[in-house]
Amino acid sequence: MVILNSLVFSFVINGDGSTKSAAQINAPKNLDDYTDYARSAVVADQLYIFGGNDVSGRKIARLDTCTFVQLSVTLNHDFWYSHAALPIESGSKALICFGSTSPGNYCDVFNGVSVVTTHSSAYSHYHAGLAFYSGRPTTVGGGQTDGARKVETLTETGWQELADFSKSVYGHSLVGLPNGDMLLIGGYSMDESSYQNSIWRLGAVSGTWTEDGALPKTILDGSAILVDETIYYFGGYNDVDYPIQRIDLVGTDFTIEKTELIGYQETFFGFPILLVVDTNVCI
Repeated sequence: MVILNSLVFSFVINGDGSTKSAAQINAPKNLDDYTDYARSAVVADQLYIFGGNDVSGRKIARLDTCTFVQLSVTLNHDFWYSHAALPIESGSKALICFGSTSPGNYCDVFNGVSVVTTHSSAYSHYHAGLAFYSGRPTTVGGGQTDGARKVETLTETGWQELADFSKSVYGHSLVGLPNGDMLLIGGYSMDESSYQNSIWRLGAVSGTWTEDGALPKTILDGSAILVDETIYYFGGYNDVDYPIQRIDLVGTDFTIEKTELIGYQETFFGFPILLVVDTNVCI
């Protein structure tokens, strides 16, 4: 299921893109912007959204069946736009980081009931994402110059800096793989002033980056989800259209077998919220 900034355009799609049905998602406020720029994570088997373009940027809401229910508890910091969220501790909590209020390096942790503040990163990672690398939450780059190439991973004592990425990037998606590797997909290169379609891999064993493949279409501000051995990547946008793409992986090292364009969204929706569901849910 793909939940969009404007809820009325949300849809359910099958794995090859051949079947697409409108999803009926409700919310306590305006359906046109309730999820606008919110980021999501599944905590204790329930989908939550965090922040977004509301009054405070501190909203937390839970998807109950097909309706968002807003919680009374709120985030401790402002997360209006370009932040990131990641399930941690076997899905019992969510890490929410990198809000749009300066310096943009702060993080909160939500356990399904309450929120605490945790370690701040050394750099701002506005528009940078979060994924697991070697079992630890990790981020790459960002839309501000201090963190544009920086790679940091979260340890028990705080954020640890790794070797810089080769480009100044933002608006990409990060995907952690079961073997500990992490992929960086798409985004925008500030060095080249261009949208990207490249797929980069940070190896868990080697600790180095390699360019590992390419998508059929460039993409910025999309969202990616790993389902078994396939990554689905929903736009976002480039300067032409709004593609839906997939990356097929094979083997215990999750080698890229092929990439494929499987459809399009009607218009720009940044950071779609993605959830694996039964095909009959909410339609």
